[in-house]
Amino acid sequence: MDAEKVSEYNMALEISHLVTIGCSYTYCQGLEDPTTQGWPALLAQKLNVPVVNLGIMGSGNDSIYRRATEYYYLNKTTNSKPFFIVAFSQALRREEYLAEYKGTTVGDFRTLACYGDEPIERAIYEHIDTNGVYFMERRKLMHWLSIINMFKANNVSYFTTSYMADHQQSLTMIKNNYPTLFSAVHDDENRIEDFYHLTKGFPLTECNHDGLEAQQIVANYCYDTMLKKFEKIIPVTCDYVDLKTYVKNIDSSPTHDVWSYNLWYQKEINNVQS
Repeated sequence: MDAEKVSEYNMALEISHLVTIGCSYTYCQGLEDPTTQGWPALLAQKLNVPVVNLGIMGSGNDSIYRRATEYYYLNKTTNSKPFFIVAFSQALRREEYLAEYKGTTVGDFRTLACYGDEPIERAIYEHIDTNGVYFMERRKLMHWLSIINMFKANNVSYFTTSYMADHQQSLTMIKNNYPTLFSAVHDDENRIEDFYHLTKGFPLTECNHDGLEAQQIVANYCYDTMLKKFEKIIPVTCDYVDLKTYVKNIDSSPTHDVWSYNLWYQKEINNVQS
């Protein structure tokens, strides 16, 4: 372990709130109440801090990158002390801003993924060859490294991981052809174990997402890893940007219904206490 990594360890961590960012696995889809049963809530309870969960069902890494950047700079004005956990999704999803979609006004970002017969997705994905798949995996790592660099440049505490398996042939191609990019992501001192490895074999929900036991596994792993990395974890109370404020200031398009069924957001706007 080099000197820089040694200096990162055995330091006290002051934390005002936990910020989790990812796809449906970070949203904790399929649980009866993800806001109390999901791993972000369980981890925040262990840390004795509030949580802002920016996990969105169906998100790709473009969206994860966008929300991480939006939230960081919006919250930066509060001078709070967030701890970020960014859990990346599969590479074969994209996000684009659409003025309209199928004759309906959208005026917002929309995830594009090869789920079926939707004309926009079909038009994009039918032209992707093997090299295209490789480059989408590289795009994932470029977003990943950009987030790492943003956090490091601003002395922000974080972990990064992946919650969906990567295309192994693509990773081999990237490792062979873009070794600096690959190592910058995978050798980062705050790159932790992939969550899908931790939860493999545990019972799933009806929609094939991680069940209650797996949620506890992820929360315990993150907490134990933080205890190993930091000499002491100190919760601090201060102003920070909550989910309600983020949506109001950044992601508040009246035509975007993602927040209408997001239980984390609904809990905040209804002032429901855990």
